Amino acid sequence: MDLVKRYIAAVQRELPESKRADIGRELQANILDEIDAQKSTNDSISEQQIADILRKMGDPRSVAWQFCPPRPLIAGHLMPIYQYTLYMVLAVLLLLQLVKAAIITLTAPELQLWLFIKGVLSGWLEGALLAFTAITLTYSVISAEHKKSPRLWDPLKLPAADASWRQVRLSDVFTDLATYLFLLVMISYSWWQQWLYDVTVASPFSPAVLSVLYVFIPVLLLGIANSLWQLYRRFWSRGMLVANIAINLAFAGFIGWLAFHGPVLELNPSNWQGIVKPDDLARIISTSLVIVALFPAYELIRDIRRLQGAGS
Repeated sequence: MDLVKRYIAAVQRELPESKRADIGRELQANILDEIDAQKSTNDSISEQQIADILRKMGDPRSVAWQFCPPRPLIAGHLMPIYQYTLYMVLAVLLLLQLVKAAIITLTAPELQLWLFIKGVLSGWLEGALLAFTAITLTYSVISAEHKKSPRLWDPLKLPAADASWRQVRLSDVFTDLATYLFLLVMISYSWWQQWLYDVTVASPFSPAVLSVLYVFIPVLLLGIANSLWQLYRRFWSRGMLVANIAINLAFAGFIGWLAFHGPVLELNPSNWQGIVKPDDLARIISTSLVIVALFPAYELIRDIRRLQGAGS
């Protein structure tokens, strides 16, 4: 049985010292049971047969991890939210970098595509590295805290089995969060440029539209709070549906208003000569805004129908 002792010792070396003795005894019992099962058909068992039994059990490191799994940096139940958070932040950073590079490129004496691409990639990679590090460390801390005090939940508050729509989809929550954050940063573009880089940068929006956008900031903050509440609850309630309906109604109305009260962007026509006419560009922006307004309008109708179903 020297082969068994060597195998158990190899497994124990991969374990915390406090658990080596107990797991060693349990593992030895399992191996001896397998050997006894082999002996029931044959009076004796060869070393090669014992080696085959140990080979089927797996290499010592894998067996040790089965008995004592290593604690992951991010807890398994938080991994989907961690991934969505990472994707959301990286997408927002990319959009912001695209806007920043586009503004710099369009205000330059002449358009140069390679400068635009260079500005996007260099700025985004720097922000992405910082965001990845910060988000990973944050969720690592949350994972450790959750292990100490797991979240309480009540089975009596679970929705009906046939009401699958009541489950809040993570993709919807993080799509909304990314939209709110992007719009909030875009509205305050000149502010955070001044704060981060100590430079005065003009807002990409026209003065008339910008003054209205400032009034819309509380709606964005309410949208962020509502999305975080959905993320916490994970099941739709009547109050959450009413809040979602109000926010989507405000969004659909506001985006529709922007579509017909241009110009939305503050652009220098001389930079667009030979590319597109200012009037054609204004029509493209208006049409795009009408299409964008259809998304919150769809969610508005969807949530009204859900609210009616929840009341029945």
